[in-house]
Amino acid sequence: MMDRSRVLDAPGALPLLGHAWELWRRPLAFLSSLAGTCDVAVLRLGPQRAHLLVSPEAVWEVLVTRNHDFNKGALFERGRAVTGNSIVASEGDFHKRQRRLLRPAFSVSRFGAYTELVRDVAQDMSARWHAGRTIAVDQEMFRISAAAVTVCLFSAPGVAEEAAAVAMRSMPTVATGVAMRALFPSQLPFRLPLPTNRRYERSLRDMHAVIDRIIADYRATGVRHGDLLSMLLDARDEESGERMTDAQIHDECAGLLAVGSETTARTLAWLFHVLGSLPQVAGKVQAELDDVLGDGPVTYEAITRLDYLPRLVHEVLRFHSPAFLFTRSPHADLDLGGHRVPAGTLMLWSPYVLHHDPAFFPAPERFDPDRWIEPTVEARRAFLPFGAGPHRCIGSAFAVNEIITILATVTRHWHLTPAGTGPVRSTALAIHFPTRLPMLPVPVTAAR
Repeated sequence: MMDRSRVLDAPGALPLLGHAWELWRRPLAFLSSLAGTCDVAVLRLGPQRAHLLVSPEAVWEVLVTRNHDFNKGALFERGRAVTGNSIVASEGDFHKRQRRLLRPAFSVSRFGAYTELVRDVAQDMSARWHAGRTIAVDQEMFRISAAAVTVCLFSAPGVAEEAAAVAMRSMPTVATGVAMRALFPSQLPFRLPLPTNRRYERSLRDMHAVIDRIIADYRATGVRHGDLLSMLLDARDEESGERMTDAQIHDECAGLLAVGSETTARTLAWLFHVLGSLPQVAGKVQAELDDVLGDGPVTYEAITRLDYLPRLVHEVLRFHSPAFLFTRSPHADLDLGGHRVPAGTLMLWSPYVLHHDPAFFPAPERFDPDRWIEPTVEARRAFLPFGAGPHRCIGSAFAVNEIITILATVTRHWHLTPAGTGPVRSTALAIHFPTRLPMLPVPVTAAR
């Protein structure tokens, strides 16, 4: 249990607004300023009080030890507009059932096929670039990630392209809309007929409509394509023998599409920013790819022999923490570290805060993939890019494999150099990502 003295009223609250202004204006700086100061920081968001879990012990108590005392909170509740009652948002016994049904789809035995699909997408899409012609890497990575996750979901001819186009058009609007609705104290502004609200609703309709059409087509033809949707259609619960309804399959597809495209794309954008900014890191990546892959293709077997690239991905997930803020809420009044927390209280936890705590990551503002050669037990416990406990992301290994596959495929052919003159600016609203990342593609042979 946490020490009672480790509960702190966060400093700097403004009249009426409390800490809401800082959380909206400079969320990462505000959150990281609390790293290491306490176990739980009490925040004021307008009239609402929220509890930020600051230490790994506090986060583990809520996510793991006492997970049954909490629901997923406002972010996931608002996210149901996107993901429905999928594994992303569901709770309790239903969540356990869905996790059993989805587990075979994320078996390592399937990663060989997934790797080939993702590799081919990354290779085809990056082949459209032209040497010396500026590309927006933040947008390009979203295109590649959306295409990669949709081809793993829906590999029937022509289907993945349609779904990827809808994801690229809709997901940025949807992700921003969900985050704003989860963290804003009042829902009234989102009920008004404003252009932003209309775009959000239209994006939701487009995404759900294309998923419904795809499921109906698969049902009508009866053909199975060895993809994720085919596995969901045939999945049978090992305990009850029941299959998923089309509505449940829809929700799982929507959840996988939302999570698989958005966070992966943002992580890749940060990765290529790092490679363009740190030549010594880019050199190590290229040397390892030359050594492990030679002239052969990017395969899952080859990826398992990589050492530096996985450490690089770990460090980007630590340093930039694309998915940087999550919610929980207690079912009933409870005691947390000697502090009384009323039922329904908004609770926040942030991988970014944990990942920038100097007690677990010395010199946290130094980007250093080598810190993952022999990480301490404490560092591994504090490293939570995919959460912890029974709700830990079921697709975490799939996501890391997808990221490494795309990174390796693109980097074998292109070296991306910064094309902008100013600092890279980022946006942090549930997802932390570079808002503009212009880079010049240089063929690897020319870069050498």
